[in-house]
Amino acid sequence: MNPKKRVLFSTGMSADVTPGVPVRILAYLMPLLSAMQSRENTRGQFYFADRAQMRLGEDPAIIEDNVQLVSEYIRQFIKAFYAKTEGDVLISREREDSAERRQLVQELVDTLIQENNRAIITFAEKRIKEGQTIRNPLAYMAEHALFMREPVTDDENLFLIDNPPDFDLDALAMVGGPAEEIFFNVRKIIGASRGDIQKTYDRIQLFGKIGNRPPYFKCFGEPVIESGIDEPDVKTFLEKVSPELFKDFLYLLTALSDSKDYTIIERRKCFGEKDFASLKSGFDTLQSFIKQL
Repeated sequence: MNPKKRVLFSTGMSADVTPGVPVRILAYLMPLLSAMQSRENTRGQFYFADRAQMRLGEDPAIIEDNVQLVSEYIRQFIKAFYAKTEGDVLISREREDSAERRQLVQELVDTLIQENNRAIITFAEKRIKEGQTIRNPLAYMAEHALFMREPVTDDENLFLIDNPPDFDLDALAMVGGPAEEIFFNVRKIIGASRGDIQKTYDRIQLFGKIGNRPPYFKCFGEPVIESGIDEPDVKTFLEKVSPELFKDFLYLLTALSDSKDYTIIERRKCFGEKDFASLKSGFDTLQSFIKQL
C-alpha cells in the first residue's frame, strides 16, 4: 500500500442480543489499531450494523444497550492501550433506512439469487427464521456491500455507513477476521455485476487471524467483560478457554504482555511453563483493565 495514501481503516460489528460482552471483542480491535499505528495519514472507524440486526427481527432496545456498552469499552481500550490513535478513531452507527436503499438491496439480492453460488446460498439457508424466505438473510449479506461502501452505486447516500467528514481518503481498507470471508465473496459477486460504477477511492480488504468465530457474538461459556476475570493465573484462565477461541485470547494476551512474543501463537498446542510465564504480564494487565471498567 502506498505510504502516502490517506487510508481509512474500517471494522464492522454486529450487536449481540444476549447479556454480556465477550472479553474476546477486545482482541478484534487490535488489527485495525495496529494498522493505524504502522503508517501516517490514517483514520480508524469501528461501525455497528445495528439496524441490520433489527431488520432481522432483533429487539431494538437490546441492540441499543449492547451498542452503547461496546462503544464505551472500545473507547476505554483505545485510551488505555492505543492512546496515540485516540483522536483519530471514529465509532459509527448505521444510517437511517430509505426506500431507495431498500430497492437497491433487493436488486443486489436478485444478483445473488441469479449467481446461485452454493456456499452463499447454503450460508443463507441456515439463517432463515420463522416467517422469512431466503431473501431475508441474503439481504443482510448483500447489505455488506453498502456497509463496506463498495462501488455498487454512484449515489454514496445509499451507503449504510458514513466516511469521516474531515478526512479526504484515497483508500478504504476493510479490516476483518476469517468469518468475514463469506461476505467478501458476496461483495465480489455484487461488484462484478455492477462494474461500470466510477470509483472515487480504492477499496482494500485485509483479513486478520482474530475472529474465526465473530467476537461480538458470545459463544457458550466464554468469558464476558461484565463478570470480570476471577482465575488466579493465566494458565488456569487459558485452560478454561475452548480450543476454537484459544488463538484469539493468545493474541490479546500477547499484545498486552511485556514480551510481545508472537511466536507463542505457533506453539499454542504444546505450551510449556516458559510460555505461561511470558503471558503473565498480559493476563495481569487484562485482568486489571477489565476490573476498572
